[in-house]
Amino acid sequence: RNVDKFFLSNMLITVTLWSFLGIFVRYKIVSLMANLSKDLTELVVINFSNLSIKKIEKIGKTKISVLTTINLDKIIYGVCNPLMRLVEQFFTIVVGIYVIYMYFGEKSIVFLIFAFLLIISLVFSTRKKSYEYGLLEVKKNKSVFYLLSLFMENIREILLQGNYIYYSDPMSKENYQKLIATGNARFLSDLPRRIIESILYFSICFVAIFGLLDSSEIVSNISSLSVMLLILQRISPLVQQAYQAIFSIFNNLPIISEYEILNSYILYKEKYRSKVIKPKAYIEQRTIKSINLRNLSVGHFIETPLLLIPSLSIHINEPIAIMGQSGLGKSTLVETLIGLRHPLSGSCDFLDNQGLVVKNFKSISYIPQNSQVSGRTMFEMLSFGNPNLKKYEKDKKIKSQIINILKICCIWDDFIYSFDELFNNIGEGATSLSGGQKQRLTLARALLQNKNILIFDESTNGLNNYLEKKIVSNIINTQSKIIIFITHNEDLLSIFKNVINLKDYSLK
Repeated sequence: RNVDKFFLSNMLITVTLWSFLGIFVRYKIVSLMANLSKDLTELVVINFSNLSIKKIEKIGKTKISVLTTINLDKIIYGVCNPLMRLVEQFFTIVVGIYVIYMYFGEKSIVFLIFAFLLIISLVFSTRKKSYEYGLLEVKKNKSVFYLLSLFMENIREILLQGNYIYYSDPMSKENYQKLIATGNARFLSDLPRRIIESILYFSICFVAIFGLLDSSEIVSNISSLSVMLLILQRISPLVQQAYQAIFSIFNNLPIISEYEILNSYILYKEKYRSKVIKPKAYIEQRTIKSINLRNLSVGHFIETPLLLIPSLSIHINEPIAIMGQSGLGKSTLVETLIGLRHPLSGSCDFLDNQGLVVKNFKSISYIPQNSQVSGRTMFEMLSFGNPNLKKYEKDKKIKSQIINILKICCIWDDFIYSFDELFNNIGEGATSLSGGQKQRLTLARALLQNKNILIFDESTNGLNNYLEKKIVSNIINTQSKIIIFITHNEDLLSIFKNVINLKDYSLK
């Protein structure tokens, strides 16, 4: 009777602790997953924001998009969540093993060792397949996402020509192969449950059969067998869940290896160890007087450079036009000028008023041909990345500056007639605006950032000739700026005193 009391009190304490621990872990996992998702998203963006343009081109836009949407969730719920749940499952299994040992003593050790070896052998025998299925799913997700993006980009052609089959066929095949891989992975992850349950029930049947040979023995052990059955039925799904968690981790490891998540974490720690995780806005202390190019060779590959510029100086308040046909390397030159791409050889130096080289200069606005800016209103588009503009109500100078820039870009008194109209809803992706209107808003946003260097890369080609010339003329009259216009429109060249033709420097 004393033994029974000791056993029951131990069981009561154990079950109470396990219950509180289980409730606490499940409650905390929700907030932990949410915080982890937030931190991982920031980590991924920081990582890609610190790569070179060459590295980003190699990775590809689609791969980055899939990571930050579908695969980020898979990392959270396929790797991080199972790791945390393993803690809960481990303690629960330990509790069950403790109960079995306390009730049945040393004779239960053989059974426990056998169960442990069984689950370990199942993990090792299926880990390779789980990784392969996960890798296939990653690749197919990327393919489906790319095809879907292509479908949306070409929707006008599809509606006009009805050639949707060229998109639906490959997309459906990729989805089919992805679901086959996912289904096989789920089958493997569920297999141990069937095996464990079968072994469990067969064991009980054999015990009962052998017990029938001695009816008095089976009757005396019926309570023990019942307890064993209840405990094993409780542990069996937990062991299965633990296996599924381990399987899920192996299944999603390809995402971590493919996207170099661990490298992202190292970068995250190195750059942002301070308490303030988000970097503060960079404030440039010096003004650039000129950009000097000396024996500058640019291109994508050392073996096949696109351009070689022996000597060129670009000065403040002396706007320059760089012209050339498509394929000559205009955009590649611009990326080299602003430090996004390393020169193949030679130098490109930013010099201040004292003629000293300024490194890591950040006060640059680069406006590409197609610039995507978020915003439900025109004011949101203009103020994206420039929160200072939101102080316009307190500072009348800011409001006056916004209106002045809108006039320079031929927005004010053209499709905007009052400041309040900037806050009208323009739809997702600014669908209520024309291409030319969006392009002018992009130009205005760049000017409102008030950077020292302005580089326009074919950024006015969506405008008619009259508007393009007028806006370009307004912009190049802006003082205290280094202004570079990249264009293939020869009609614009008459506006500029300084014109560079890349044909003279082409190596093609």
